Amino acid sequence: MMKNTVFFLVLILFAGGMSAAEKPVLHYDFTQSDMVPGGLFKRPVFQQEVEIAEPESALILHKNNFAKIPESECLSLYAGGTLYCTVKFLDTAPKSLDMIFFKDGDFLLGRDGNKLYFNAADGKIRGGRWNMAVQYPGISAGRWLALAAVITPLDRYHYNVSLFINGKKMASRKFKSTINPPSSAPVTLGKGWGGPWYMNGMLGKVMIFSSPLSDAEVASLSAQDPYIQKDNNKELNPK
Repeated sequence: MMKNTVFFLVLILFAGGMSAAEKPVLHYDFTQSDMVPGGLFKRPVFQQEVEIAEPESALILHKNNFAKIPESECLSLYAGGTLYCTVKFLDTAPKSLDMIFFKDGDFLLGRDGNKLYFNAADGKIRGGRWNMAVQYPGISAGRWLALAAVITPLDRYHYNVSLFINGKKMASRKFKSTINPPSSAPVTLGKGWGGPWYMNGMLGKVMIFSSPLSDAEVASLSAQDPYIQKDNNKELNPK
């Protein structure tokens, strides 16, 4: 408990003293032949052997192969933050549910049908309130997408949440809400709510920043991603 508390304080100090664009606290790159871990966390712990897609190198996630992030109980959006990933959803069903990031009692980012969906809670696993929901429709399967949620504290009781797709801000809402110190739950990739929300798709990169990125920083991250560039070029130069 003391270890998590100290680490949580380190993350708050980290957010105030360093550039979030340069130093994500969590960073996994699955676009190489071997996973490249970065940030402050160890390699994810998978339920099964890691599956890498070919010829495009990316992590394959499905119902039986989600991941837990070791010692990630300390992560919180109390001081703001950014969730970022490049992802290709494979399930084309209209009511598909795909969880990307999940921390019980704290935050989530995933796909609900055709909508990008973010929510944040008050740090309580049991009896907590999830009251910062933001959605944006038009999320398709079968192509690479760069997705981001930026959480900005306006004051102790107000937050702004913005959703980005391929570097463009698509939705933004302000909330009167509180975010407490983090719950005791770890961060998971590819699974949430204890069951039905698994991910059926591929991850290229996942990042969590301990402070909110600017619109320009999110756009820059997306523009530099090779999979996003590749799909954008297909749209510009259709056969």
